[in-house]
Amino acid sequence: MKYDADAQGSPRNPCDAVILAVDDEPVNLDFLQAALEPEGYRVLRAGGGEEALKIAGEAHVDLILLDILMPGIDGVEVCRRIKSDTDTVFIPVVMVTALDSTPDRVRALEAGADDFLSKPVDRQELLARTRSLLRLKTLRDGLENAYHSMTSVTSMSAFILGSVGEEGAVPADISRELAVAFLSTAAPQKGPRFLYLGRRTGTLGAVGILLESDGGKLAWEERYLTLQELAASGISWEREPEMGRISPCTFPGVPPSLDQIADAAWISDGDYLVVAAGYPSAIGDFDREVLKTFFLSSSFFHTISLHMRETEEAFRYTVGALARAAEESDELTGEHISRVSLYSSLVAEAIGLVPQEVEVIGYSSQMHDVGKIHIHPDILRKPEPLTAEEWEIMKTHCRAGAHILGKHPRLAMAAEIALTHHEKWDGSGYPQGLRGESIPVSGRIVALSDIYDALRSRRSYKQGYSHEKAVEIILEGDGRSLPSHFDPAVLEVFRTRHDDFADIYERFSD
Repeated sequence: MKYDADAQGSPRNPCDAVILAVDDEPVNLDFLQAALEPEGYRVLRAGGGEEALKIAGEAHVDLILLDILMPGIDGVEVCRRIKSDTDTVFIPVVMVTALDSTPDRVRALEAGADDFLSKPVDRQELLARTRSLLRLKTLRDGLENAYHSMTSVTSMSAFILGSVGEEGAVPADISRELAVAFLSTAAPQKGPRFLYLGRRTGTLGAVGILLESDGGKLAWEERYLTLQELAASGISWEREPEMGRISPCTFPGVPPSLDQIADAAWISDGDYLVVAAGYPSAIGDFDREVLKTFFLSSSFFHTISLHMRETEEAFRYTVGALARAAEESDELTGEHISRVSLYSSLVAEAIGLVPQEVEVIGYSSQMHDVGKIHIHPDILRKPEPLTAEEWEIMKTHCRAGAHILGKHPRLAMAAEIALTHHEKWDGSGYPQGLRGESIPVSGRIVALSDIYDALRSRRSYKQGYSHEKAVEIILEGDGRSLPSHFDPAVLEVFRTRHDDFADIYERFSD
């Protein structure tokens, strides 16, 4: 990783610093204000302890100059309360006092004071101590922001890794998930306001998303940028990872007004680009390291997700190929397994299964008859009714299918369906004679889906039935098929949604 010549950052602009001066004597406040404001600092005034605590709790204060001897709440107590509040504990407090006894200074130090100025205050000493404490605070703020941002990215990375379960599921847009975590947990008024995530698209430009964090609210939009726009912003596309600073207003989508108050940076490896814009002050080393860590994490997870997606697509294709191979010796076509998959997904969703279960039952149901690979084609294609012996052979395809699919977790439901899709709710099915809820719900769903499609489909020994006739047989029975064969909940879905079955059949007819 290399940085360009401008990437080393610059000292914090003093205009960014807000100093709270606290004294019950207006003349002392006048002096502090007159000394500090010409140097570019913004000075807030408080005439007493109560007012000081209110301002410190509401405003973004970088440094407090605090008189000790004040009526009401004195300076030591104000300091103690400020240092006891988690929102203000790290604001440097300088005690401004005419007291020079050791016990008084010890009492102030024990309350949390960071430094002292003796009255009458010397202007040069005031400015020197102010610059010194603000430098320390800037470093501490940078470390805090880096901690928050790194923690958010690390937590999101752990979440993503934890979410990759047996199904290999990953968030659809990992980079955006990480970016949301990065923006939403940055320390207030410290991190970037805009984050652009883009990928190079040939020689034309980059396509990606621009996220904006505004007062805790997150918004995002897709944004296409040409290489000319990126080059005009000062962004290069070297293959070696490179990082640099740019003016935020040169980046498309960032309001020009931010150029007066903000800083921006980019990082790219030639394929992936991250631009962070709208930092409220100059980007420091901590900010660059955090941005680099975010870039590497996002790029890594994006690459991993692409590989996992390709692997999942290959798995789904193999599932379909295995199912088609099982139907090759049968009279059924590939459309049969597609229809059964869609019927099963429809029912699974209607009875309240979670989306992941609906998805799994959808592709697993395609393999319900994979065991027919073990059945001789002469039996599968026989135009006459099967003999008792042939029928017993035919029934073995359930166990054969479960054996073929094995015990791998990714194929567990497919094996379950292959074994149980001929079981019946009343216990009259095969191969185990299971009854009621002892039949897995996946098997109960596919049982009805398979029956409906078998009734509609033409075979060598029968013509296909109309949708109306198939509905009548399933809901009322015909001797061979009875309503008692089906899970009542599944049957009720079919009763109310059978028109959707008909639509699927017509759209995917042989």
